[in-house]
Amino acid sequence: MRHFYVALRSPTDVRDFVSIASVQPFGVMVENDGKVVNGKSLMGLFCLDHCSVHQVSMDCSPEEYDHFFEATEQFRP
Repeated sequence: MRHFYVALRSPTDVRDFVSIASVQPFGVMVENDGKVVNGKSLMGLFCLDHCSVHQVSMDCSPEEYDHFFEATEQFRP
């Protein structure tokens, strides 16, 4: 399992993150304050607190991780 952190501070950030996560060939989970939601779900991500950072977890290859990490660079805290 691989992890990194993002800050999704606006509805636009959530929409853009979901657009990127949705095309990944692996599951993406996002955790905040003990809540874990599907990172490919707009409704799930809107249920999280957007005043703090979120841990993103995925089970993927190192190459897939690198690609996803780079694609979500604009959301780094």
